[in-house]
Amino acid sequence: MLNRMKSVTLALLLTATVMNTSVSMAQTVVYPVQITEVATGWADATIGVYTDKPVVNPAHCPTPDLYVSEAADPGNRTYYAAALTALANKLTTTLVISNTACSATGRPKLWAVTPSAPR
Repeated sequence: MLNRMKSVTLALLLTATVMNTSVSMAQTVVYPVQITEVATGWADATIGVYTDKPVVNPAHCPTPDLYVSEAADPGNRTYYAAALTALANKLTTTLVISNTACSATGRPKLWAVTPSAPR
């Protein structure tokens, strides 16, 4: 019984480690950047973010000129609010970009926007 419990525990730990590794490999953190422009529109609630650094393009998207979050993306409105806050207050910002997905317009997909308080 004890060996069975150890085996199950080990299997669960191994599964959790593999899952955690694959999630962390699906994103790239871009820091520090200053957001220089927030674009909206394209006939929906899609947002685009321009920064002061060259665009990081881990998913090899065909149009790497800005980072995009589409209207249907979870967190889209939150990213928009955070990007506007960072732009208006000239805050240093961390972006998280998908390693595997491009937007419908072929741009790197935005997964998170985190402005930092001035130090």
